[in-house]
Amino acid sequence: MTIELPQELIDTILDDLAADPDSSSCIKTCALVCSAWVPRSRLRLFNTCLLNSHTISVFSDLLRSTHCTFLPHVRNIQIDFKALPSSRFSNEFALDLRSLTGVRSLEMTLEIGTVHAIGSIFFRTAFSSVTRLVLDGLITLPSLISTLCLFPNLHSLRIHLATYRTASYASSVATTQAAPPPALVSLALCANSVRPILAWLHTTEHLFRIRSLKLPSLWRHEVAAVCQTLQRLGLGGTLRHLHCLDIPLTWLLPSPSESLPLFDLSFYPSLHTLVLRDSAYPDDMLRCITQLAAPSLECLIFDLDIPSYRCFNWAALDDFLDRYSRFQDLRSVVFIQFTNYTDPAEDKFLRDVLPLLAASGVMRTKWLRKFENFSIDIMERVADAA
Repeated sequence: MTIELPQELIDTILDDLAADPDSSSCIKTCALVCSAWVPRSRLRLFNTCLLNSHTISVFSDLLRSTHCTFLPHVRNIQIDFKALPSSRFSNEFALDLRSLTGVRSLEMTLEIGTVHAIGSIFFRTAFSSVTRLVLDGLITLPSLISTLCLFPNLHSLRIHLATYRTASYASSVATTQAAPPPALVSLALCANSVRPILAWLHTTEHLFRIRSLKLPSLWRHEVAAVCQTLQRLGLGGTLRHLHCLDIPLTWLLPSPSESLPLFDLSFYPSLHTLVLRDSAYPDDMLRCITQLAAPSLECLIFDLDIPSYRCFNWAALDDFLDRYSRFQDLRSVVFIQFTNYTDPAEDKFLRDVLPLLAASGVMRTKWLRKFENFSIDIMERVADAA
């Protein structure tokens, strides 16, 4: 018996298989089933190419081969520059990489002096069309800023473990006149990058362009210090068009000497999506929520460790969200949980402890596998789905 399924459904199944690292061999088999499955299978199989000491020679040969047919499917390049000598990245190789016309994402692991050793011409030539950049490794602040300026079409920036060997980031930023990429609107910052990057964007009058911002988890005293820095920079005045904010709960807790939260959301009249991450004690969460002032908020997302909240006062949260006293435009409340499998028990628990919210029709649950934490931007993906 032959069962015909719509190609859209087949594509969705292939996408789900490709998203699971344990099913990578399955997607290879799917590419051999029939010609209709080949394009989607190839798109997933060759979406990301990793350049390291074992693959770079073969990959270089494939770029120059007239018989290679998968190059149009490459969308993301991952390069660990710490494991590769700078001599491998010649201007000739840059021209070869430029033939990958579909590449829009670049993930790099850097070390001190990487960009200088390879040369700016290489990056400008090879990755002029990159719109998403993920940086990891060790790099000085001046090198970081000069590196970002090599990507004129950069839209989204994610910095994970970059650190800076500089005595004062403020003095470095003050002398930096390099303009950020004009299309840069999305930031996900780590603990070491939040202050210098925001200061640079403020100094170059680019901060008002940022629409999506993910702030890092910090120690309590560091949060206070960063908030003071942001206040001095006039963040409330320049980020008035902020659309999406991903923030740890600790940023919204009041300081010991004041009743107001460290990060006052009332400064952001255009805030549409708020993601609250679990970096505070459960008892503190209710204090954070009940003090929020975000009149334009439409999507509220909780990234919480649900098992840690078994004894939480869910009834109070349910009552607060049901009244919408401060969220007149709220359309969706999403709870996401990272797990290795879909957990209907946690879903039922949330609906049992939040009956008013569940009955309102705005409540959503989203269960994500742990490896997805490193492969997607939770804030934008879940908000779009909601």
